[in-house]
Order: sequence, then C-alpha cells, then structure tokens
Amino acid sequence: MLMRRKRLIPPLLALPLLVLLAMLPLPAHAQAQAKTEEGGYSRYTLQVQLDPQARTLSGEEIVEYYNDSTAPLDSIYFLLFPNFGRERNPYLDGSYIDEQYWDGFDPAYLKVEEVTAPTGERLEYELLESPPELQTYSLKDTILRVRLAEPLGPGQTASVKLAFLTKFPAMTVGDQCHHREIFTWRFGWNPIALPAEGLGEGFPQPPPEGYFRFALPAAWYEAELTLPKGYVLASGAEEQALLKEEGDRRTFRLSNTRPVRSIPFSAGPEFSSYALDLEQQGAKTKIEVYYLPDHEAPARLLATYAAEILGYYNERYGPYGRRRLAIVESSARGFFGMGADGLIILGDSWFREKDLAVPGMLDRFTEYVLAHELAHMWFGIGAGVDFNAENFLSEGFAQYLSITYYEDKYGGFGPNVFVFKRKGLLQGLIDYYLGFY
Repeated sequence: MLMRRKRLIPPLLALPLLVLLAMLPLPAHAQAQAKTEEGGYSRYTLQVQLDPQARTLSGEEIVEYYNDSTAPLDSIYFLLFPNFGRERNPYLDGSYIDEQYWDGFDPAYLKVEEVTAPTGERLEYELLESPPELQTYSLKDTILRVRLAEPLGPGQTASVKLAFLTKFPAMTVGDQCHHREIFTWRFGWNPIALPAEGLGEGFPQPPPEGYFRFALPAAWYEAELTLPKGYVLASGAEEQALLKEEGDRRTFRLSNTRPVRSIPFSAGPEFSSYALDLEQQGAKTKIEVYYLPDHEAPARLLATYAAEILGYYNERYGPYGRRRLAIVESSARGFFGMGADGLIILGDSWFREKDLAVPGMLDRFTEYVLAHELAHMWFGIGAGVDFNAENFLSEGFAQYLSITYYEDKYGGFGPNVFVFKRKGLLQGLIDYYLGFY
C-alpha cells in the first residue's frame, strides 16, 4: 500500500538507524491562499457515520468539481484509495503479513453504492484498474469513472453526489485501519476527484513515456461525522464542533479555512486530551494532545515541545496559519511518526516506553521526531509533491528544518541526542554503544 508509516525504532538499540519518518504532503499555504482568492478548487461536502461493530464509515459526499484543464471533460475520475488494500499480496512473506494483520489478512475497501446528479438522476459510472506504476499489488477497482450528462468546459464546475462505504481493516500499522478500538484514517477515506489538468490522454493508462503522476489534490472540505456517544474524536480540521446529540450518537461538524487534502481523524473510546494555547504574531493556535490512559505526563511534554517548535518555525518560515494542531497517540506500538493536515500521529511507544530504560533518555529524540513531523506543515504538507517522483523533496526539507531547529537548540556537535545527567551501569552501557550519537 502507498503512504504507509515508517517504523523508527523496532528494537531500542536500533535507535541510531533512523534517518527518515513517514509523512504525506499537502498544499502550500501561500499557494492555497492565492488560489483561494482566484477560485479553482473543487469542494467536498460530506455526511458520514462510523459503525464500530461493522468497522465501516458510510454516508455520502457532494463534489463540486472544478475543471482546471484547457479542454472540455465528458467524465470525472475518482481515486478509490482504500481499494489498494483490498487484496492480499501473495508475493509478500507470511511473517510480514502476520506482523500487520494479527488475526489474518483483513481487506480494506471503498464501495461506491450510488452516483447521481444534484437533481437526482443516476449517472453512468465504471470501475477501472490503476496502472502498475503505483507499485502496489491490489490495483483493481481503484479508479471510478463517472460520465457527465453534458460536457464540462474549462473553468466550469459540475456537481456529483456519491453514496459510499469505507471498510477499516484490522491492522497494527496505526493508519487506514482499526486497532484496539481506535479507528484512524489520514488520507483518502472518501472518493477523491482527480484534477483534470493532471489526467492526460488515455487516463488511467500512463502516457507514452510510461510515467504515472500521483499527487493528491487540495480541495475545500466540510464534513459532518457521526460517532457513538462514548467515542472521542481527534481530527485535523481547523474547526471541530459538536453539532448535535441524538440518542447514543454524536455528530461533529468539521471544517477548514483553507483547502486541504483530506480531513484526517482518529476516534476511540479511551482518549483524554490536554490543550495548550499558542499565540504568536497575532495568530492563535490551539495545540491538543489526545492520549490513552495514564499517559498525561508525556502528552503535556509533547504539547510544550510543539509550542516551542511552532514558534521557531513561525519566525523563520512564516506562520503555521491553522487554528488547531492535534497530536494523537496511536494504538499501535512502535517509535514512529506520521501526519496530515493539522494532525500528527505518534506511536504508542513514545508515550508508553519512552522512559522504560533510562528516564528522560528519549526526550530529545522525541522532540526531534515531533520537529520533523511539524516541519511537513511547511514542506510536504506545505508544498504538494508527486508521490511517484518527488516525495524525497518533502522528506529532505523536513529533515533540514527539524535538524536546524534541533542544532540551534542543542548544538551541532558533542553528545546532543542521548545525554545522561547521572551515572550508572545502564547509562554507562548505553553511552558506550550510542555515545557518539
């Protein structure tokens, strides 16, 4: 599957081997602002509900699709991202599958149940296969072609309504899955309309040079998400407001003041939250850390790190610009990090096992990981890339920002990652093996 997390530290002594963290890119603040004033973005209005028993997210979306190309369109193409995980890859070793699927392979999928025009007429559609350039096994039914009732001219918009159902697989990867009663999905849990400008002749087959461009488009998103009453919602939306309560269900309204790639979220029954307000350069940002039981102390530490890092980046690279930042503890074990619009997910080990060997040993490393993920809000989330050719730019710039922040604070030489303030047998052993870091 594409866009999966990267585990930072499988065993503790593998810490020094980390060089990159997984993170997906989104649109630049400056580009988004300029384009917003001009128009030129599609718009999504979603109403969906989570069913924990069925492990599904179902509902409908209305897409006001903008033709950003120079030619009229007879169809709109949608990416059905969850279907990349619908089939088990027979070429992967069984141990790899077992690590991710504790109860055996469990498919993800997105079913399109109905496609209509705003007036209610049914529209013709067909499911297509993605080309193998996407480098994944499950390619069938990953693209939806919707035929329009009449051609859509350049610069014009057309509205399409889709009823759909997305299935969460039971996996341990911390994203696009259900694990330990927590449902998490960052990108593409709904059908994504692909920009006309990037389709090319013969889409979805690659152009003659054999290259398939893959970049998730920015768009206006607004959603109503209904959850069981006992579930806590952590979303990356700028505005997350309780809209209504009916019986054992609660509905939240999620919206943004700028175009985004998705509305990422994590929801579960055991989350608590700690909030910290950051005000800088006349802008206010609420930092919220959602954590699992008994992990309030690391949550508070992460909030203070985030405030300091955001302040540093705001001064050097321009304002963060969003009203909220959500940091969520994943239910999956491991030292890993990943993010999306306004949302950062950190592996459970950063909360549960950070002080297991030596108290405070991983504090600085935790701060670096968070700095890397936050750097993507400027480069990666801030500047969209083609995942098939340019993601190294996103990671490279995020590394540069985070290491610059880290070395400005702790220095560029000497022991600056693992620093022990007291002596002891365990500290001496770790210093012997890892001291040069």
